[in-house]
Amino acid sequence: MNAYDLITTQIGNRNNHSSLQTLDTFNTGRFYANADLFPDKLFDLKGQPLRMSLFNYPPYNVWWEVPPGTGNANLDGSEDGKSLFVDGTETLLALEFCKLYNCTLYIVIDEEHTWGTVYDNGTGDGSLGNTYERRSDIGVGGQYSWHQFHFFLDLSAPFTRSSATVMCPKPKQRTGLVLLVLPFSNMMWAAEFVTLFTCIMSLIMSRLASSRLHREHAVVSLPSTWFEVWAISVLQSRTFVLRHLPETIIVVCALISSILIASAYSGELAGMTTVPQYEEPIDTNRQFAERKMKWGAWHHAWVTSLEDASDPIVEYLVHSFELISTESLGTRPYSDDFCYPLETLQYGHFAIGDFLTVEKTSFLRLIRDDFYWGHVVAYQYKTWPLKNLYDMHVLYVVQSGLFKYWETRAVEKYQNWKVQLAIATSRRKDKPMPISLKIDHMSGVFIIWGIGCGISTVVFVAEIFLVRYYRKIGIPVHLEGLS
Repeated sequence: MNAYDLITTQIGNRNNHSSLQTLDTFNTGRFYANADLFPDKLFDLKGQPLRMSLFNYPPYNVWWEVPPGTGNANLDGSEDGKSLFVDGTETLLALEFCKLYNCTLYIVIDEEHTWGTVYDNGTGDGSLGNTYERRSDIGVGGQYSWHQFHFFLDLSAPFTRSSATVMCPKPKQRTGLVLLVLPFSNMMWAAEFVTLFTCIMSLIMSRLASSRLHREHAVVSLPSTWFEVWAISVLQSRTFVLRHLPETIIVVCALISSILIASAYSGELAGMTTVPQYEEPIDTNRQFAERKMKWGAWHHAWVTSLEDASDPIVEYLVHSFELISTESLGTRPYSDDFCYPLETLQYGHFAIGDFLTVEKTSFLRLIRDDFYWGHVVAYQYKTWPLKNLYDMHVLYVVQSGLFKYWETRAVEKYQNWKVQLAIATSRRKDKPMPISLKIDHMSGVFIIWGIGCGISTVVFVAEIFLVRYYRKIGIPVHLEGLS
């Protein structure tokens, strides 16, 4: 009888992965070696290459070149072995996978395009494009599960949660004219002006009615009455000629209410001038949109998760985004309408760029709301044979708690710890302490005083010229109404 050799493809490194291997020989109704005809070839990959596309983005991925043989990964396309040293949470995940299943890690680097994209013509660049065109097996870089790419790529099991947010300028201390308005709410100011207007009109009507009733000839002037009531409201002395009881009642009521209101205002203003008052901080996405703030980053991937949204606030977040290089972000001067991006990681740390320094964060404050959040995954090309094996590896690592340790370790090694602390404590509110009055606190008073002096000087000069002109043409002038 004929004998049949059962052969299979031998899995090995990139140089011998296509060679054949004989499993067993079948003859006369039996196998010679009784070998396992369906061996698990994935348990030992025998140096099979695992190509991973990445870029420098701590704490997810960090890489630098080292002398050949001293690194822990290979540069794809280079003949020098172990010429890269890689680190970071996502990179360690792949390194441990290769240790466990005996594969060789090759790194595909694209610092120019970073995350990259997949174009309509079937090409791509960056981490996503390299994976789509199968220049790499998986692509990493703090990538969320973006729905735009699920037609082209597969997603691994999620291994952490992250959210995108911004640091906005800290609230400014309120001074000047604004400080004079703060003691009362808008409703209280409206009630005060309505009271003044009612008092003025009541006093005018009372004087007109009394003059007709008693058949007296009295000059009732709106400017004069307005100045009288205004003087009462600011507790200024004024000479009143009260001929009748209704006028007296109105003036007395106005005086009593003015004393109470002025006392409350003075007490509140005294507290606000000694204890610093600040503008309302930006804490929510709605406040970000209402104040017409802007933000920017070095790649469009920062707003990929927000695209196709119909919420007006989310639409504003997309429209207010500016594409700016990391160098420009680092040298961008401080402005009141621009916020800087960062990621809040699952275990309390932050993924920040070099553009956020200790000096810059001293003027910034982390907002409370996230722009969005998502699960961080690795992208894989369709039909990658190691997908299920890699997903199980991810789940084992996550449930063991290793990812928390890797995140903390990577942040400590590759991020500025002082900046991390500055960001984490940027929302902390210190108890305000009384301070000495400065010129800024009273600048509003001096502005009002200066405006008053300017207006009165203009009116006084205008009166002089008008009186001279009217007397010159023979028109009598009576100024008693403004006395």
